[in-house]
Amino acid sequence: MRHVWQNSVVDNDTPNGSENRSPVASFPQGETFEKLLADYRLNGVDSEGHFTLNPARAREMLEQFQLPEPAYHALHLVSFLIGAGATSISVERQAGGLLFSAPGAQIPPEAMSEPFSALLKSKEEPYLGELALGLSAVLGQKVTVELSWGGTTAIYRPDAIELVEGSSLEMTIKVGRGGERELELIAQHFACSPIPIRLAGESVTAASSWGEATLQLILENPSYPLGPMTVAPIHIRKSTKARFSAVVRVGREASGVRVLHLGRLYTTELPWSCGLEGWQVEAFLNTDRLQKDLTQQSLLENQTLKNIFATLQQQLESALANLPLLVWRDHDAQCLWNSVIASLARARPKEAVERQSSFLRVLETAPTAVKANALFRLGLLQDLVKAGSGESCLREAEAMLTAEDAREALRIPIKARMDISKPTPEMEEAVSALVDDIRATEEDRLEALRWLRAFSAITARQRSLYTVKLAHQLNLLGRSGLALQELDSWESEISVDQLLLAQSLEIRSAALADLGHYPKALESLGRLLSLQREEHGQYSLKLGLTLTQMATLLEHLGKAKQAKEYREWSRRLHE
Repeated sequence: MRHVWQNSVVDNDTPNGSENRSPVASFPQGETFEKLLADYRLNGVDSEGHFTLNPARAREMLEQFQLPEPAYHALHLVSFLIGAGATSISVERQAGGLLFSAPGAQIPPEAMSEPFSALLKSKEEPYLGELALGLSAVLGQKVTVELSWGGTTAIYRPDAIELVEGSSLEMTIKVGRGGERELELIAQHFACSPIPIRLAGESVTAASSWGEATLQLILENPSYPLGPMTVAPIHIRKSTKARFSAVVRVGREASGVRVLHLGRLYTTELPWSCGLEGWQVEAFLNTDRLQKDLTQQSLLENQTLKNIFATLQQQLESALANLPLLVWRDHDAQCLWNSVIASLARARPKEAVERQSSFLRVLETAPTAVKANALFRLGLLQDLVKAGSGESCLREAEAMLTAEDAREALRIPIKARMDISKPTPEMEEAVSALVDDIRATEEDRLEALRWLRAFSAITARQRSLYTVKLAHQLNLLGRSGLALQELDSWESEISVDQLLLAQSLEIRSAALADLGHYPKALESLGRLLSLQREEHGQYSLKLGLTLTQMATLLEHLGKAKQAKEYREWSRRLHE
């Protein structure tokens, strides 16, 4: 059996008796790909199954759709196979091209014979559009593609589609060109794929990378798997019938959003934060309901994405409101609850008193320090709303702490006042002392520095100094990305002072190196070296550490000759 579609296909360019007009419109670069297709539908090239589109005409329609490079067609084919229900995907080099094998994948017969019609159907499944885009990109290179499934093979040529009987029941796609670059792109963009992917026999699918988190909220639809996840002290799982699954995590480290759209990984930003000082929100989302720009490389903030983000925000707020029953057994979870109450105290102090009172009631069997901390904070809140019983709560909490642990008796009242009370000169002095106290934890110093920068009556230089110290503290705690964010946000203020600028460059280079960004780390050290030479001269011993660090980075980058020169320079300083 053989069916051939060629250039006699009806494209319906003259609807309603109108004159012939080209369906190719001129769109500015920022328009969505879906809007481009919508324009063709409005111009009569619609519809829901009544018209077909041959390969040559498809490429005419898509002349503004430009992939960054020809090899990107492989990304669309993999997204198609994932959306088509593949349980796994393997890609092998074969006879100058690529062979995609995808057990479990299925395709409607009409989509196999008329794949480009998906571009004209506004209600078509998104994964079929990925097939059309991938085919269009390949055929534009004068290459043949064969898609086999269910005993039929579709042969796609630049100017025709041919159906023949085939032997393969499982889905395969043969592309007449491709090699290392296509495999490299698939490995890069599908590392978090919900199904296993093997490239030339090697597995590339990896579990999603997560930072440490205190709260983890999962909204799960089994049709959109999320893959393996790390455990958090507070773990909440809910089912959803919406066409997405998501993980929202609150912690001290990473922020931002990673989105799996038909298995392919994109990054974007949340339009909101948790609003809690020192806490970050990261999210991971799997869906097939989003839109991309004309390049197909970036997601657009359409109404669907806004609705998903609004749902995640609502669910997180609900989870934070119900923390008292979950948190007291974990120190980080207690810190998260304290931040929730502190934020509430600034907006709705009476509600904060009620919430903290409820929290205290669930601490019947909690350790003394935990109960004393909660009681002290309740006393501060009651003073804030003039409740009258605040002073007695404070005295009782201080007595509990003094009897329990002298160290806790120092730090708990200061931290509580930082969160809840209005700043005073006496508080500023106490918080400054906490930064330098050897009994304070690294997290205590971090919170104290944030408070001093935000609330102290200080000069611009002092704020810059606190920022540099804060970035240093973050880097010590392994939060290199946040350290860089702090330095970037205050760069203009820091750069005014040469000493602070030098300190910030040293911290920046260390943070970049920790993140594996060696060229940028080397650039920062180069700037630092220039400042040091200007200040101290070319042969000062103060240059030694910087020269050694630059040599180490150059060795990591495979530049042994340059590294040797810097090490020799450092050695000569000691002669």
